[in-house]
Amino acid sequence: FLRFSFCSASLSLFFCFPDFCHGVEIQQPSSVFGRDGDPSVTLTCKQDDSQFFYMFWYRQQGGGRMELLVYSPGALSANVEAPFNGSKYSASRPTVLASSLQVQAVEAADAAVYFCASSRAQCVRNYQAYFGEGTRLTVLGEIR
Repeated sequence: FLRFSFCSASLSLFFCFPDFCHGVEIQQPSSVFGRDGDPSVTLTCKQDDSQFFYMFWYRQQGGGRMELLVYSPGALSANVEAPFNGSKYSASRPTVLASSLQVQAVEAADAAVYFCASSRAQCVRNYQAYFGEGTRLTVLGEIR
């Protein structure tokens, strides 16, 4: 799995092997399909360690930089981050171990890879965010 430091100006990449470091396992589907004009599409994420209170959703379009969409400090709390619009994106966090991201009014511009991440702390140098492998949202054309 991959571990990223997310508090510095740039992301630092670490490779962890199960015998040498402990982290959280992030599970998210590899792909989700939506159709242009759909009212919404939902992306899901699960993690396996209740000590990892913080969860995040990032969007990466066209291999560009990762953009923070959602910050969640714990169960029952999830905040869409500026400059993203709360009417376009919403998130839920029913438990510490699960989160979902909803994309409203699906359109071609929503096609991207969406990464779920989790951390023990919000921004402490000794804690890294552990990322899932990402969910690729593919937006298909309207049915005519």
